[in-house]
Amino acid sequence: MGFLSSFLGACRGPQIFNDLRKYSWGRVIWHFFLICFFCSIAVGIGNYMMIKYRWRAIYNNFNEIFGKELILDKSGILPQISPDVNRFQELPNNSLLIYVGNNQNVDFADEMLRQRNLIFLWGRGACVVFVRNEKFWQRVAGFSPEENLQQQSADVLTYEKMKEQLLYFAKLPISDKWSYPEEYRNGVTSYQVLVFARMSYALGKAVFYFLFSFLLTFFSSLFFMLLYWLFSFGRPQIFSFAELWKVALYAAFPVLLVVNAFPALQLPGAGFFEYLFLLGWVGYLSFVLKYLVRLFNETKSENNRRETNG
Repeated sequence: MGFLSSFLGACRGPQIFNDLRKYSWGRVIWHFFLICFFCSIAVGIGNYMMIKYRWRAIYNNFNEIFGKELILDKSGILPQISPDVNRFQELPNNSLLIYVGNNQNVDFADEMLRQRNLIFLWGRGACVVFVRNEKFWQRVAGFSPEENLQQQSADVLTYEKMKEQLLYFAKLPISDKWSYPEEYRNGVTSYQVLVFARMSYALGKAVFYFLFSFLLTFFSSLFFMLLYWLFSFGRPQIFSFAELWKVALYAAFPVLLVVNAFPALQLPGAGFFEYLFLLGWVGYLSFVLKYLVRLFNETKSENNRRETNG
């Protein structure tokens, strides 16, 4: 069976799992990749569409604060309005855009930064993005002609370390070495910038939930397998290790579809993604395993009866 038949069968009930556990590992991993991929596409499209009304508000506010065009100059990316004046703009999802046009004596209050989910620093010396994940921060993007910043830093930062780096980049001297692709040298409109930001936001959400779904399911099923074999050590085994792991992966398919609907539609439960997944997956997997054990026992009893009658 192909991916669609396997997916629909896994969603309908446990009857198909006796066949799914016999699939080759190549097919199982391919199907697992596809369910995570399609769910991530749904998350990306959902977030792109759901922030449409917010995007209009951001666009209007941006035009009022910075102007309708951005000037691409050798000294940096400059707003149309007052390029030497520091200011900021509130963004959705408790995010903040900070523009630093004058890096003399620049500072930021803790109350403005600490609880943010995302901080975008737009400076004359560097552009940097910091993201908060629960209790730690990470620099996920950055560019400066002088610093040669990597697109992403693997360092996990405390709030204090994040603020220290934020101030460092904000206070970088104005560079005269900025360069841009030829098609953008006459400047860009705020509309182009915000459309790109909207698409980047949706793509970022899609990539994040693809990796999150894939790794969460993979390692949760592996951990389950280890516990299962640990507690059943020395007992007769109905399934091989590989068969049970395949069942565990396929049992996650309908659960992944449901839990990814939360970030796709920006529902409140998105913050409990892993808990919702584990609750649904453990429940459905238990239901499937009970069915397979009962099927095994019924088949065994039927074979014994045939041998006795024979």
